[in-house]
Amino acid sequence: MANPPFNVDNVDKEKIKVDPRFPLGFPTVDNANYLWIQIFYSALNGKGRAGFVMANSAADARGTELEIRQKLVKGGAVDAIVAIGSNFFYTVNYRIDWKGHTGIIGTKEHERHLTLLQEELTRLRSALGSVFEDWWLIRSRPKAYTNGMHVYRTEKLMGTHQIFKQIELESPALMDSNEIYFFDTASRQPLQMLHFFRMMSSPETEEIACYFFNRIEKQGVRFVSYHCEDRPDRIEPDPSVVKFIEEAEENST
Repeated sequence: MANPPFNVDNVDKEKIKVDPRFPLGFPTVDNANYLWIQIFYSALNGKGRAGFVMANSAADARGTELEIRQKLVKGGAVDAIVAIGSNFFYTVNYRIDWKGHTGIIGTKEHERHLTLLQEELTRLRSALGSVFEDWWLIRSRPKAYTNGMHVYRTEKLMGTHQIFKQIELESPALMDSNEIYFFDTASRQPLQMLHFFRMMSSPETEEIACYFFNRIEKQGVRFVSYHCEDRPDRIEPDPSVVKFIEEAEENST
């Protein structure tokens, strides 16, 4: 899945003229839309699938862009093209109007931006309603096993405080106390989360914070938290993340 920047210009085509990722040719126009499309196309193996967002103009571009599009369609590479109406993404117009993240703005303009975003957030909450109320993000420790059900002492990882609500829950599934799960309260079945985010203690304060995967380094996997200003990153050995990314890279070639 990808959302590349639209209508990029000033690409130095001399530097990429022998790049094997562009087997369908180069558009003569100063626009990178069909370069991005070929990058996604070239990254797939025989069973691969790609989905990406592209500027509307890419769907009916003429000239050499049309020729590249024809090669993709006639070659059976295109499964579907979905046209999205205006205002499908609530804040897209704000993103365009506030080009470059606006730079330095006055207090009144800042308050206007904040009010608009709060209104959009209210609309989003109204649209979603209680869709996710029956799914909890949890971390559990086993307590007992009775009548075919595992009983867990569980933290609900929700809210803004590091001291999370403690509950007891039952599930027929066995859960690892070192893992994080989505828990379906209807079926009482957990869904184990990959380690692209983890709950870990801050190196400075030892307070529990949410860390997100950033990249793989020689020393281990780098995680970053937005909750720890003094030391926002940690490097941890995490073979499961390394293995998952290696397998994903192998399957995409």
